[in-house]
Amino acid sequence: MAIAASKWIGRSLPRFEDARLLRGKGEFTDDVNLPGQAHLAFVRSPHAHADILGIDAGAALAMPGVLMVLTGADYAAEGFGGMPQGTVSADAVDWRRPAFQTSAGHTIYERPHMPFAAGRARHAGEIVALVVAETLDAARLGAESVDARYGVLPAVTDARDALSPGAPQVWAEARGNAALDAEVTPPGSTAAAFASAHLVVEGAFHSPRTITGQLEPRAAIGDFDAASGLHILISGCQGVHRVRGAIAAALKIAPEKLRVSTPDVGGGFGSRSSTYPEQVAVVWAASKLRRPVKWTADRAESCLSDFHGRDAVGRGRLAFGPDGKILAYDFEMTGNIGAHTVSFTSLHNAWRVATTVYDIPVTSVRLIGALTNTTPVSVYRGAGRPEATLVIERLLDTAARKLAIDRIEIRRRNLVPRAAMPWKTPSGLAYDSGDFAANMERALELADWRGFEARRGLAKARGKLAGIGLSNSIETPTGMPHERVEMVVTPQGRVELKAGTQSSGQGHETVYAQVVADLIGVTPEDVDFIGGDTGIIESGGGTHSDRSLRLAGALMVEAGGAIVEQGSRVAAFLFGALEGEVGVRDGFFQSPDSNQRFNVFDIARAIAENPALPPELRA
Repeated sequence: MAIAASKWIGRSLPRFEDARLLRGKGEFTDDVNLPGQAHLAFVRSPHAHADILGIDAGAALAMPGVLMVLTGADYAAEGFGGMPQGTVSADAVDWRRPAFQTSAGHTIYERPHMPFAAGRARHAGEIVALVVAETLDAARLGAESVDARYGVLPAVTDARDALSPGAPQVWAEARGNAALDAEVTPPGSTAAAFASAHLVVEGAFHSPRTITGQLEPRAAIGDFDAASGLHILISGCQGVHRVRGAIAAALKIAPEKLRVSTPDVGGGFGSRSSTYPEQVAVVWAASKLRRPVKWTADRAESCLSDFHGRDAVGRGRLAFGPDGKILAYDFEMTGNIGAHTVSFTSLHNAWRVATTVYDIPVTSVRLIGALTNTTPVSVYRGAGRPEATLVIERLLDTAARKLAIDRIEIRRRNLVPRAAMPWKTPSGLAYDSGDFAANMERALELADWRGFEARRGLAKARGKLAGIGLSNSIETPTGMPHERVEMVVTPQGRVELKAGTQSSGQGHETVYAQVVADLIGVTPEDVDFIGGDTGIIESGGGTHSDRSLRLAGALMVEAGGAIVEQGSRVAAFLFGALEGEVGVRDGFFQSPDSNQRFNVFDIARAIAENPALPPELRA
């Protein structure tokens, strides 16, 4: 129950966070400097694939200001392990067929991602050693002085080459470099449909590898409180609880002994959802040195070490009847996983949306994750959905040409109609509602599709080439299903909103305040948003996959309803009335028998200060 009709939701407001961000008053990880902090630089492999023959840190340790050098061998000697990355979404268990064989003969879902290369480097930029020094310059000079010797090995960087017979093996435990090979074939036979088809079109389309390149380079600060045994990480990310869990598992510490907080974040885009080796490294180094340790990437280092995106080849075959209706779809996606199994999520998403908005009776899907000697690939901006859409849309254009059907018309004939909602795709994805035909017509109108030929002629007259295209796609908000919100009204006239989601530029500080304001009858300026700190927030799923307002908003409605319900009970006591006699209007609790009225802050003060209030009304 909301205390007032909507006044703030949907209203265009200047974002509260913009005043400090535009004035240079934001606080990103690199802006944080702790007393007594040291600086860290990494020694990274210059080779895509190489045995590490030896590391001599003597020259580095002799340099002024250098405090410590640690290697992958040191990490392994302390018994530390890999970072659990959570390779797939929580609802995707049945389709994965992992190919790693352990020494005990067991098959495992993902190989633990070790933060340091020990014995062998498997991609250029993989961490071989770290150097900690009093200053950043000293740390970088020390890293340059570490003598690492390598035995260079044959490398493979293309997913298709990696799956070919005789390709260099990235991991001996994954024969043939296939970390994932799954056939997902929902009920129905595509073979019969293809055999009777009037036309079959096929093609393979590569979505090139991308480097994320956020406005803010990655950074991390580790610290250690010897008195409490608390490890601390400050680092921009998209979910502090996920990062805490992965680092705690790697360093073999209890999660409650690690506090992860994230200040302002200059762009997430999916790749900051994962846990990175550098985050483990600063926590480890700080615990050994007993003082804060800071690392910030430069752009060149980011290109090497930030998890990349895309790099997938989609192959598709579409079967058509003579009327241009799709009869069946065979879809295969081969994703370049990189050197470590950080994520299979893009492949999972590609399967879920393979048929996008089209009525396709039967499909067969195969997903392949190939290991290569490249930087690991994680989720990025759509995470598999754009890659899948590219395939089917290109095939539709090909079919339109071969069938001599207008490329818009062939789409019209195959869109899932509004009357068919709710609709279940061959992959089991449920569409509750939608008017895909109307959406496409609106897009054509806005683009002045019919007027394009005239614009093409004008461009040609200027010696230019002009083209136009259209693609239908659908978004599928997924990801971590768990979320938590706490809402507290204080006697001091503030509303504290704690949420497990956190902002990386989306404007949570403003949007969430608008929702809370309408729910409990305050103004957005009264709301303080608190996010991104495991020391304050018990749990949460982070920010990714279009989930923030969808999940946190639903929980805000529940929390706001509870506040209004408690406020009504307290107000009834203050009025000397029955609870059912109290109404809420325009942000106030009111009684027909009283000329008084109370807002939620009055209620909070009564709970804190009125000694006559029964204990059961304070809870």
